[in-house]
This record gives sequence, structure tokens and C-alpha cells, in this order.
Amino acid sequence: MSGITQVAAPSELYPVHNRLTHTLKVAQVARGLAESLLQQPESRDLLTEVGGLDLDVVEAASLAHDLGHPPFGHVAERTLDQLLISDAMGASVPDGYDGNAQSFRIVTKLAVHRDAVPGLNLTRATLNAILKYPWQQSTDPEVRLGKWGVFDTEHDDFVWCRCGTPAGEGLQSLEATIMDWADDITYAVHDMEDFFRAGLIPLDRFAQGAGERELEYFFRNTYSRRKSDEAERNRLKAAFQRTEVFTIGLPGPFRGSRTDRAALRKLTSSLIHRYITESMQLVETPHGVVLRISPELQDEVRILKELTWAYVIDSTSLVAQRFGQRTLIRSLFATFYDAAISEKDRAILPQLYRDDVERAEGDPRQIKRVVADLISSMSEAQVVAIHQRLTGQSLGSAMDAYLQ
Repeated sequence: MSGITQVAAPSELYPVHNRLTHTLKVAQVARGLAESLLQQPESRDLLTEVGGLDLDVVEAASLAHDLGHPPFGHVAERTLDQLLISDAMGASVPDGYDGNAQSFRIVTKLAVHRDAVPGLNLTRATLNAILKYPWQQSTDPEVRLGKWGVFDTEHDDFVWCRCGTPAGEGLQSLEATIMDWADDITYAVHDMEDFFRAGLIPLDRFAQGAGERELEYFFRNTYSRRKSDEAERNRLKAAFQRTEVFTIGLPGPFRGSRTDRAALRKLTSSLIHRYITESMQLVETPHGVVLRISPELQDEVRILKELTWAYVIDSTSLVAQRFGQRTLIRSLFATFYDAAISEKDRAILPQLYRDDVERAEGDPRQIKRVVADLISSMSEAQVVAIHQRLTGQSLGSAMDAYLQ
């Protein structure tokens, strides 16, 4: 995971969060949220009604939640989805690809812990907590869901882990909701931190009263991307006006001094602490006990996320980079698929995936799924190096390490 993009590539000269460091921080924040909830006197009886709250399950789910994100992150996720559902290679895999569903597939089937048992042999509670989206993709090709948590190949594991869950059908478990909220907090705060340090997000200018053009650009980009109606626009403006990043902020652009580092750390720590201690409470409703996350703090986290979208993700340099990443993934997928269906060329696949291809017995749907498994298991450096090697751009040496 250390070789997988969070927003910017882990190979960047600027120190940015990758999927591994992001995951570790999600686990820390999630455990903090769960501990905060357990300390609320009014939550104790209500927790009993929902089956309790397990700190270790929250942390384990957080550590597993991003395992399925492929190299280049969401770019490859969408590209693999398109390649799988396409019938260009003789068969369509209707449920395509999703990083969350791949995470569930890894822990239930692909990871190797014991030879006789597929996956990691996790508990029902832990598997249930990993499910940010506890449903499968629509069986209607005309109505594809934007997010889902389970492939058809793991249907039995899904049914097993959902059995007896206090949450209703299609609802997250309590631990999954905490993990999901921790993911949002961590993404919002730490990506903002990364790109302020890199000089891309002008936090200091916002705090000092950004000019009219700066504010207009940010809000125009935000409203357009989110397709905001008037009610959401008003909520986001209110969140902007009360969020510490914009009201107190930082004294100037990041230059790397001890004072700069301390000011930035104080700001991000303050945000994380506030979101951990003030954002959640259990409430009793006519439909049962639910975890309520403060709508106001959710709006603040949204507006922080939008900083990264406006100033980084939508930038021309990243758009061009994503174009190249999609090209790489498509080319490597086609190469591996062609090799998988050819007994002569199949040896370019690592032995583990070669075995899976042979078990597929020529079924193109299963072979496409195996190819997606292989690509999603690679680091970004491996994708580039293996693609160059297999296309003859850089032949390397017979002594070079290859995929194992």
C-alpha cells in the first residue's frame, strides 16, 4: 500500500500521504472516535441495544478498508471497472470493479494466511465492519450503482457476515459507520495538509481574507463539481465561515521552518481532536438506535475535501497524469489477458495467478477477474516497470526481479 496513490503519486518529491500512511491514520482516528463514543454516559444503554461496540473491530476494519484500491487509486478503479463490464474480450463481468468490493474479496478469498483456508479467516463482526457499502452491484446493466461493497464471487461470505447484524438490510454496522467517518476526516485534513505544504492550497490566504477572485474560484469549482442546489450552497458557505482553517488558519505560506511546521501541526491536531470528540452521538429514533454524525461537522469536512479537489485533483498537471495512468492500465490489462488465454505466454503471469487462470478453465469472465486481481495487487512502480518490460520499452535483465 505504500506504493499506491492517495491523491498524488507516492514517488513525488514532496512528502505526501500514500495509501498506507492514510490507512494507519484512519485506524488511529477511528479508534479515537470509538473511544470517545464509549466515554459518553448517555451512550452506554443505547450501545447495548445495538450489540455493543468493539474497539478492535473498528481498528481492524480501518486497516483493511483500502486494501482493494489499485495502483493509481480511483483512476485505475474506474478503468478496471470499464474493462471488466465491457464485452470487448468476449465476455462481460457485470459487477465490474470497485476498490471496496476488492478489499472484501482480498480478506475473504485472495489473501493467504493458511493453505487450507482462503482469505484471512476474519470474524463475522470484522467482515461486516469492512463493508462501507453493504450491498452488491445492481443486476440491471442499465442501473449501475456508483459504489458497492461486494462482488458476486463473494456473495456467500457477504450473506454470512451480515447474518444477525443489528443494522437493517443495506445499512452499515456501527463499527463500519465509525470507520467510514474516520476515513472522511483523515482524507479531508491530511490531504489539505499535504498540499498546503506543497504550495498548492492557499490556506494562509483564506485565513487572512482571500481576495474576491480566490473565493469566487473556490466556490464556483465546489458548486459545479457537487452540482449543489441553493440549500447546499448555503450550508457550505456557513461551514466555510466557521471552520478553523478559514477563521484562524496559518500566518503565511509554508516555508518549512520550525515555526511553520508547529503552526500547521497545531491546526491539523485541533481539527482532528474536534472531530473526534464533538462529532458523534447515539440517538434513539422510531426506527431504532442510530449513530448521529453532526451535519455541521460533516459540512466542514466536505468543504476541506473541496480544497483538494479545487486546487489539486482538478489541476491540469494531474488531469494529464491520470490520462497516462489510464493508458497504462488498459494496455497492461490487455497484455495479461492475452497471455492468460495462451498456454505459451501464460508463464509471464506470477504462479499464484497462473494457478487461478488454470482453475478458470477458459471462462473469460473468471480470467478477466483474475487479471484485475493481479493488477490491483501491484504497486505503481511495478505497473510502470512491468509494462515497459512486456512492451519492449525496457527489456531489463534476466536477473531482474519479476512479480512473485
